[in-house]
Amino acid sequence: MSFFKKISYECLVCGKETGETNKKHKIKDGYICQDCFEASGHTPGMAVFAYSTDDIKRLIIKTK
Repeated sequence: MSFFKKISYECLVCGKETGETNKKHKIKDGYICQDCFEASGHTPGMAVFAYSTDDIKRLIIKTK
């Protein structure tokens, strides 16, 4: 019996697994990985919790 269960999250943009040890960012409908966070033009310290998955995808396309 384990009290500390390892939780893994999946990035809603790219599908990459972001575990508890990997950097993840909370958005409106789940989590995104560090790579998608940076690709969308955000820098450390910026809040993205108000964005949806579609918003992040649009920002990534826009910043390319």
